[in-house]
Amino acid sequence: MRVNKDDFLNGLIVVLLIGYKYILMWSRTNNIYTNVMIIGIAIFSVIMLLKKKIYKSDIKSIVIILIFFLLAFYKSRTIDIVVSLLLALLYVNSEKAEDKFLKAFTYSSCIFYISTIVLYMLGILSNNASQRVIAGEVVGRNSLGFVHVNATFLYFVPIVLGFLYIGRKKSTGKQFFGLVVMDILSIILYYYTLCRTGFILIIILNIIFLFRNQLQKMKICNFIFQHSYIFLLAVMLILCFMYGNDYTNPINKALSFRPSFGIEALRTYSIRPFGFGVNEDLILDCAYLRILLSFGAIPYVLYYYFHARTYKYFKEDNYLLIAVFVLSIYQLFENNYLYYTNFLMTLQFIYFMRKNRIGSKKYEE
Repeated sequence: MRVNKDDFLNGLIVVLLIGYKYILMWSRTNNIYTNVMIIGIAIFSVIMLLKKKIYKSDIKSIVIILIFFLLAFYKSRTIDIVVSLLLALLYVNSEKAEDKFLKAFTYSSCIFYISTIVLYMLGILSNNASQRVIAGEVVGRNSLGFVHVNATFLYFVPIVLGFLYIGRKKSTGKQFFGLVVMDILSIILYYYTLCRTGFILIIILNIIFLFRNQLQKMKICNFIFQHSYIFLLAVMLILCFMYGNDYTNPINKALSFRPSFGIEALRTYSIRPFGFGVNEDLILDCAYLRILLSFGAIPYVLYYYFHARTYKYFKEDNYLLIAVFVLSIYQLFENNYLYYTNFLMTLQFIYFMRKNRIGSKKYEE
């Protein structure tokens, strides 16, 4: 089978960008090698973009996204938005762009995920262990080489979602078999990490998968997830104010004291137009609160804008809709808004540019 040159080079950039983040995690810090690597990837990406055809109607979309990036970057210094834009530009003109991008994302993520565990088993990567009290006993938790015990599922869930999408045209039996394999892997990962959030999310994924056709048609469900940046943020705020002040509350305990950490962050940092920047010492396992407080209210509104505006495109494919549901719920309990743990923003930018092309008489010029 002949491989298209552009598809290969686009996929190579995805591999390099995913690999960069894994290598950064393995080394635990920036160094001369990772700096040279990201500079090399940037130069390679620019060369590839210069070969791409940019329609006139795309300019407006690109400018809007770049403004979004600059507003978020002002305090957070995160490059994830511009990386997602880069990936979107690489694939937006491709036939079956979603399929090609998700294949490159999923396969490369899977390779580096397995490599992380292998490097840990070989003793090259260390275990960032922690402990949890279960039934009165202190039980150790294993990160399997990842930067944190919860990161083991944080990197795993998008891989599962990617394989579900890639296998969407297979028979129902093969799809269920694939999901069972993922479930077994999840049980094994939970045994070592005791990551309840990630494991419960896999259970939720199974439920959503079983009822995907029904959920796709439920107006209230679609309304909530189209506006998840409003409704799920409201859920976390309610949890914070209702249970965050009481460390003995069973709901607070069950959520690993996320409501307490959330209310503490809200009291320490006021909601500003451009936030207070990303403070790694702040424990805040909720992407909605993290974006709101760290990036600021204006970038948060733009995150919401791109999510809500492109939702109808995800709704047309119930396998992409599964990803929206699962990753939106995950954002309630983890900071999974980064391009290597959440592929939705790249797809959002692809759909956003396509949407602005519709009805434009000049986009062919």
